[in-house]
Amino acid sequence: YITIYAYGCGYDSLVWPVEILPPPDLTLAHNPVTCISERVQFSVGGNAAGQTLYFGTGDSTLLNTSLYAFPEAGEYDIFLRGSSIAGCVSTLNSQILVLPPPEAAGSVQDSVCAGLPVLFQNQSAGGQSCVWLFGNSDTADACNLSYTYETSGVYLARLISISAAGCRDTASLPVYVRPTPRADFSFEVSPVCSPAPVAFFNNSQQATSVQWDFGDSSNSTASNPTHIYEYGNAYQVVLVAGYEGICFDTLAQIVTVRGTPVFDTIITDRRCLREDNWVMEIAIQPGSAADDIIVTAPGFFLNDIINRVELNRPGHYTLTLVADNGCETSVDFVVPPIEPLLIRTIQDTVILQGQSVAMPTQINAFDAAIAWTPGMPLNDSTILSPIASPFYTTTFVVKAEREGCIASDTVTIFVNTEERIFFPNIFTPNNDGINDTYKMFSGPGIESIRLFRIYDRWGELIFEQSDLPPNSQDSSRYWNGFVRGRPANSGVFVYVAQVEFVDGRIVQFEGDITLFP
Repeated sequence: YITIYAYGCGYDSLVWPVEILPPPDLTLAHNPVTCISERVQFSVGGNAAGQTLYFGTGDSTLLNTSLYAFPEAGEYDIFLRGSSIAGCVSTLNSQILVLPPPEAAGSVQDSVCAGLPVLFQNQSAGGQSCVWLFGNSDTADACNLSYTYETSGVYLARLISISAAGCRDTASLPVYVRPTPRADFSFEVSPVCSPAPVAFFNNSQQATSVQWDFGDSSNSTASNPTHIYEYGNAYQVVLVAGYEGICFDTLAQIVTVRGTPVFDTIITDRRCLREDNWVMEIAIQPGSAADDIIVTAPGFFLNDIINRVELNRPGHYTLTLVADNGCETSVDFVVPPIEPLLIRTIQDTVILQGQSVAMPTQINAFDAAIAWTPGMPLNDSTILSPIASPFYTTTFVVKAEREGCIASDTVTIFVNTEERIFFPNIFTPNNDGINDTYKMFSGPGIESIRLFRIYDRWGELIFEQSDLPPNSQDSSRYWNGFVRGRPANSGVFVYVAQVEFVDGRIVQFEGDITLFP
């Protein structure tokens, strides 16, 4: 009931019956986990006169049964609101986990040939298992595998990547399967000894190109080539037939060629004298054979040779090798004449110590190596005509060498070691331009005047000079006739000189000088 009070003036009461109605019953059924873009069925039950189902994405529906695909991965709050005819409301909350699908990706070899296995590789992210559909009704439950297309054509392969929750994604890969050619060939060998031409005939099918390997490091891309085999042997010839440079087939066959003897020669010409032997060694190549080796020349025949020929007669010869299969080969060669190495230098010569002498020398070869001994007194011990400057009598040996041959000659240079230096005994320092300074005159063997002194009659030193070059033109280094700044009186003076010669000897000279004013 309801009681009403009137501000202290009393009250009154009224009884009003109220009926409380129950809210409607609501139920909601759906999968708790799904994948992006996968349609989920939502079923609403209960006795509500109407309801609204909110998917948590901004979308909603009034239907009792609906299908909804969530656009993005995540956890969504599902909200259901129902109302009765009387307006009573009930709500229901639920959640659904939306998982992302794997990212399907795969690869297949670009070069696919019919009848040959091709590798299919899974490159998906987030997938746990795979299904391959090869575009020809064949399938395989594996992620990485090899598959063989038996016929050429264009196929659309599909990779289905499946996550652990069952979410799926699909990638399509076009596969171009090229025809695989079939290699085939025949050949004809001319019935001659090598070098033998062989004709090859290409009989391949579905080939756009061919590559020949003739088995002797030679090859060709011609369709029907002819190849010359220089040597006899059993050669494995390989034909590779190709289609668009991608698909290939190979066939190998043995081609047998009769061999002409093949050989190399090594010439050893170490002759220095006419009686020495010229040598030729014969090396038969592997795979070749010679039943006999023959050397002939006008008036000369030699057979049954075992890989070596020695000849000392100059001339033209022919070398012939004969094989047991009847094939033979010949080569002409020449044994050249030999000119002994000769060298001649000058006759024995006499010189003064300190002088030099040229030694012109002649030789009959321009490419010989020259060596003189001893080499110290020479300007160059390796040239043909050096200049010698010996201090003592010396015998020189000149040797010429060319290709192991040696020739020599000798020459003796006799050195006159006489001490050639002149000290004048008269001195006239009278300023007439003649004999105004006292100079000594040195021969070719003088190295220097190491010390020169002049004394008066009482033994007093009046002039001294050291390390004076021979025949110096510097007048200031010679005595000018003055003593202590004044002209000396006429008289006899004494000189002492220490002279060094080019051979290192030091000799002392003494003498008188008469001075006339």
